[in-house]
Amino acid sequence: MKIHSRTLAISLVVLLLAAACGAGGSRAPNGGQDESASDQVSKAEVLEQLSDETLTLYKAERYTEALPVAEKALALAEELFGRRHETTAKSLNNLAQVHAALGNHSEAEQMLLESIAITEKVSGRDHADITPALKNLATLHSAASNFDKAKEYYRRLIEIEEKSYGKDHSGLAGPLEALAGVFAAQERFSEALALRERALAIRENTVRKNAGLRENTDARKVDSGRDKLALESARKTIGELRDNIAASLNNRAVSLIKKNKLKEAEGPLKEALAIREKNLGPDDPRTISILKNLSILYLRQKKYTEAEPLSLRLLAISENSLGAGSPEMVPELVKMARLYKNLNRPDETASMYTRAISIMEKDPRNNAYPLALLLNNLAALYLGQDRQEDAAALYSTAVSVIKDNGISEDPKSTVILQNALQLFRQTGDDKKVAEIEKMLGIEELPETEPEQED
Repeated sequence: MKIHSRTLAISLVVLLLAAACGAGGSRAPNGGQDESASDQVSKAEVLEQLSDETLTLYKAERYTEALPVAEKALALAEELFGRRHETTAKSLNNLAQVHAALGNHSEAEQMLLESIAITEKVSGRDHADITPALKNLATLHSAASNFDKAKEYYRRLIEIEEKSYGKDHSGLAGPLEALAGVFAAQERFSEALALRERALAIRENTVRKNAGLRENTDARKVDSGRDKLALESARKTIGELRDNIAASLNNRAVSLIKKNKLKEAEGPLKEALAIREKNLGPDDPRTISILKNLSILYLRQKKYTEAEPLSLRLLAISENSLGAGSPEMVPELVKMARLYKNLNRPDETASMYTRAISIMEKDPRNNAYPLALLLNNLAALYLGQDRQEDAAALYSTAVSVIKDNGISEDPKSTVILQNALQLFRQTGDDKKVAEIEKMLGIEELPETEPEQED
């Protein structure tokens, strides 16, 4: 919230001196001012001190101490000017801010509304002097989550600023960003983004103007530094808003996928991915998260051609972050193998399975079943290509892995052993057949003796 301080009190002194000198400008015999005018100037100086003290205590967050000081300032302003005066309106605004800081929101609101009403009567409904109280009132409602009221006051503030100073004035950036904050709090990120981008354009223009000024005074340097900091902050906030929009689009898509509305989910995911790629870059974890969701969606829709480039990109990202030989690469390689199988591209399918097998073979003891399963899957692929010899070699390795690691009684391993047994029976490999039958607990049938007829 904005507090009126020294500029307010100084203007009071000028007004009072003018009033004292008006109407004939009577003076005492010694040439000084008459007693009443002198008293008024003295009181104006006190008002200045009270205003300064209120500001100092407010900035120090000493609100309890600031309250009686602000009340004295209001009482003195009313004594000097009456209740319906612009100076009294400003003192009301200052006292309202102290009440707001103390959590007295009802008192603060009533004072701000009165301050606005006084200024409207004195200066007009669209006068710029109304804007500090409007801003404070909007901030008060925003803090209380009264978002509709906050938006109403911020919009009026912006409208007055535009009429008074133009639509590109640097002072508009703050109110635009504040209104954007209200929309963001309501998760209306697109509207918030539009306001933030307008504010950013204003800040960028301000920095360019300041940079182009020839005067290079210390004050100018300070202003320029502040503008650049504000610009950096604005850009950061816009980035956060864009990311919020992407997150909302992603969440909406996930909800649609859960409802099996796959076709409707595609658009939001593609839009979210485009936002994050532009805002965060292609390799940011948050970009990758949406990339995975879109890839999964395409796979569920059986859009394998669309899924391929996304899946290859995810594979490359995993390789860069994990290393090509990491055990964590195996699930990604298996996903690619399944994708290529659905695309009826057996060579690429075999390549992915082979890479996964080579990783798992480095630690067969801890990966016995997954390794045996991969060998089984690649063997099945080879059988579909009439490559029985290659399939037999893979099944032979799978049987050894199961046997060496003592998992032959696992029901899942049993399925692999039965697949291998079927192949070796077809190829007539009696040694392998006997080995697998023993592992499966299949006993040989005794030889049948000839029976005699009675």
